[in-house]
Amino acid sequence: MNDASNADSNVWTNGPSAALYGRKSRCLLAAASLGWVLAMATPALAEGADANANITADYGDVIVVTARKRAETIQAVPVAVTALSGAQLTAKNITDIRGFAQATPGLVMVTGPRSSTLFNASLRGQVTQDSSINADSPIGLYVDNIYIARTSGAVTSLFDIEQMQVLRGVQGTLFGRNNTGGAILISSVKPQNEFDAALTVGVANYSGRKLEGMINVPLVDDVLAARVSASYQKRDGWLVNAPTGDRFNSVDTFSVRSQLRFTPTDNWDTVIRYTRTEADNTVNMPIPNGPRGALTPPTAFYATASASLGTDTLRTDDVSLDSTYTFSDALSARLTLAHRKVNLLSKTDGDGYPVTTFDINSLEVQKQDSAELQLNGKAIDGRVNWVIGGFLFGEKGRSNATFPAINLNRDSQGKNTSAAGYAHVDFDMTDQLSFGGGVRYTSDKRRMISSSVSGVNCLNPVSLRDAVGLCQTTGERTYNYWSWDLTANYKPTKDVLLYVRAARGQKAGGFNLTVERVGEGVPFSPEVANDIEVGLKADWLDGALRTNLAAYRTNYTNIQRRRIVPDGMGGTLQRVDNAAEARIKGIEAEVVIKPVPALSLNGTLAYTDADYKRFSLSDLPGAADLSANKFPLVPKYTASLGGTFSQPIAGVGTFALNANWSYQSKVEFITVNVPGLSQGGYGLLNARASLTFDQYGTTISVFGTNLTDRKYNVNATDLPASFGGYDLLYRGAPQLYGVELKWSFGGMRN
Repeated sequence: MNDASNADSNVWTNGPSAALYGRKSRCLLAAASLGWVLAMATPALAEGADANANITADYGDVIVVTARKRAETIQAVPVAVTALSGAQLTAKNITDIRGFAQATPGLVMVTGPRSSTLFNASLRGQVTQDSSINADSPIGLYVDNIYIARTSGAVTSLFDIEQMQVLRGVQGTLFGRNNTGGAILISSVKPQNEFDAALTVGVANYSGRKLEGMINVPLVDDVLAARVSASYQKRDGWLVNAPTGDRFNSVDTFSVRSQLRFTPTDNWDTVIRYTRTEADNTVNMPIPNGPRGALTPPTAFYATASASLGTDTLRTDDVSLDSTYTFSDALSARLTLAHRKVNLLSKTDGDGYPVTTFDINSLEVQKQDSAELQLNGKAIDGRVNWVIGGFLFGEKGRSNATFPAINLNRDSQGKNTSAAGYAHVDFDMTDQLSFGGGVRYTSDKRRMISSSVSGVNCLNPVSLRDAVGLCQTTGERTYNYWSWDLTANYKPTKDVLLYVRAARGQKAGGFNLTVERVGEGVPFSPEVANDIEVGLKADWLDGALRTNLAAYRTNYTNIQRRRIVPDGMGGTLQRVDNAAEARIKGIEAEVVIKPVPALSLNGTLAYTDADYKRFSLSDLPGAADLSANKFPLVPKYTASLGGTFSQPIAGVGTFALNANWSYQSKVEFITVNVPGLSQGGYGLLNARASLTFDQYGTTISVFGTNLTDRKYNVNATDLPASFGGYDLLYRGAPQLYGVELKWSFGGMRN
């Protein structure tokens, strides 16, 4: 009998045990990258040291975004979009992708229950709850214009970032991979034709340590430049193992990004990037919400009774080429090529108690390749802007879960491909009135091989096995569909934009990971979201007040719902069904007020009304009507309030203070809502104060997150009744605080 987990073992020879290097390799990698740049940069160092202007954090009105695959000011784009610069991310203490939810109306991002390096998220009622090879996210993630298919490994440090954007609502045409809820765009700082360098060191509570560095060197004046950035962060865990005293939720991550920018002519710009991230963390261990026989959960909020190690071992490697050629003012082409590899090995506890029966070793391996060719043009004296493009994507991956105590192995290997062509046109009929529209055709092919083995016994039903004596079940299906969007926008004045937008998008279908019973191998179909949105973007009082408002309604069909089901052996399985239809309505607001030049106040508010029109699960008794359930991880309200004060000090430099408070109302964590597995409304207060000494290029900062030490949960797992009638909760981070010192050198000093 063949075990599917060994069916293609040569593909996975670069798994975590072979690929994750030790601390020595991290140091060698960083030293080699920095040394390479410094060795070639010697002639540029002296020249760069005399560069003139300082560049400070820009909290001004001119924010450039790429929501329509071209650079435009945020107030001119008929799309609901939130954007923050790298300086603003630092000021708001946003150190990884989850923190962006603090500033984006309606966005929720939390740590996933299986690993500290993946996230669950929701936006406009669309929810991502898994990172496995079989299930895509409705909220697309793009890093330097490259689509990131899996959220595994996405929760790592943000460093040397130019900008983050969140496009809200269906983005099915220009950003077309499954973006029924929105898209998150992250762009790093490109190499510049000027010497620049920076070094940041920091310390924090829970023995937190941080070291970040960046060096930018022009190698050939106006032709070739290099930039290397690196980040190392380490922190002890704040979740205590009550029986042993061990700590969970620790952080030990290292990332390095090397870039080479080639600009041989004024109209040709090419950037080659390589990024590696390594992590050796401990996971956010589960907390039982009830007793298991004679065992009782610890009374302290940040304590667990688990006896498992709870480790996360991660490595990601990303290589990309991003090249733009401008033929004329009216025509340009952009080519992006990328390869990404992710290895994530997690060891965690499936029941939250010192019982090893349901300890789980999880392996996620993924390799993806993508290519996109895009043409941008203008016509009729610039009144017509058009984009056409083609996109190719392929990935193969493996999801493996092993329960050592009961000798159970579940293995799934997937191969997904996607090909798409798209076009979008915007026409300025007058200086005030514009229309736009786009269309995309996508062909997705999904293939999954699943195997479940207990000891030497194959658990795949005989009727579903690929062949006699072969313990695997193969499913394959192709999905073809159209996406589109239409917009109309009107500018009654130069500072006011009114728009209406309609769009349709899909999220790919697929297969369930495990097949242990007849009926589990049935594929699930693509989700469909039809969205209509009206919006107002306006600046008032000579720019002292900005109000960006949006209201939307989404008709949402074929909804894929993931849940935990019993496996018939006392354990659990994850299952996805096209279970529901829904209508989602909402209102979003972003406001910025500048009463005086030194002070900027901002606030956001989102109201989300997500109601099922139909929700039933055929495998539950009587096919019960479940439409009264609330959407998981979707609060009815989110809000934020913040302010930035920046004041020059004569003869010294600049003092800056940023404080921000974010709030979300009650959320349910489970698809079929379970009493007790929810989190009531709560708010988090963060702040950062900095003093920059201009003469020395030095900034000292003190910061704090969750300053009120609010206790809250971020996720949950519902266990079957055979576990003893209790479930699992996952805690949010307590109060964290620290101090950082940054030195800046060269022409880009800030």
